[in-house]
Amino acid sequence: MNRPEYILNEVRKETDSVILFTSLTGKDSILLTYYCAQIFARVVCVYMYVVKGLSYALKYQKYFEGRFTNLNYLHVPHFALASYIKSGYMGIASDTKQKRITLAQLNDLVIEKTGIKWTIFGMKQNDSLNRRLQLRGYELNAICRKSNKVYPLSELSNKQVCDLIELNRLPRPLKFDSGRSQGESVRDINYLLWLQKSYPEDLLKVFRTFPATRQLIYQHEHKTETANQKESA
Repeated sequence: MNRPEYILNEVRKETDSVILFTSLTGKDSILLTYYCAQIFARVVCVYMYVVKGLSYALKYQKYFEGRFTNLNYLHVPHFALASYIKSGYMGIASDTKQKRITLAQLNDLVIEKTGIKWTIFGMKQNDSLNRRLQLRGYELNAICRKSNKVYPLSELSNKQVCDLIELNRLPRPLKFDSGRSQGESVRDINYLLWLQKSYPEDLLKVFRTFPATRQLIYQHEHKTETANQKESA
């Protein structure tokens, strides 16, 4: 039994059901979904989307749903989306009356909806100095019994997480053509170009939600065309 499994089994002594916040496509989410599905009787996987219904992300959900029957997926708007709407970020339909929400508040809403008290997160000590100080103050550097929040990957490095994914033959984390593992970074031209090449229908969904992203594609194409003309001149 490795460290994350041990921590989750300690929580299993307290409850048979947990909430798991997941990005669907990231390494931490992939590994935690696998472990939680094996250890708990019920796992509510909360996916916070920036753009709703992206098919490349849903492939990961379908994989785990096909493998485990005790997973329930709940799709909710990412807490950052409220700020985007309030400011009209990247052309999204603006509403200055939109109330901002924090991750903690969103977690409370999910607890109220599901009746599940314990929540699993993928944060690690090597994320930042503040995160390291926070997690080292918890039981096993991972369990906060005061808030019923758990961080099973607290002591692992990114490489160790990837190694465990390979060991358990799980789907590999999403990587764009640039080789970086990311989520829905709508300002990232590498992400947009990857969608354009691999999931054009998903790119259209991004355009519909954040119309200004279309201009980023145009600017990139113009810049590339200009550079090619200079090289051939």
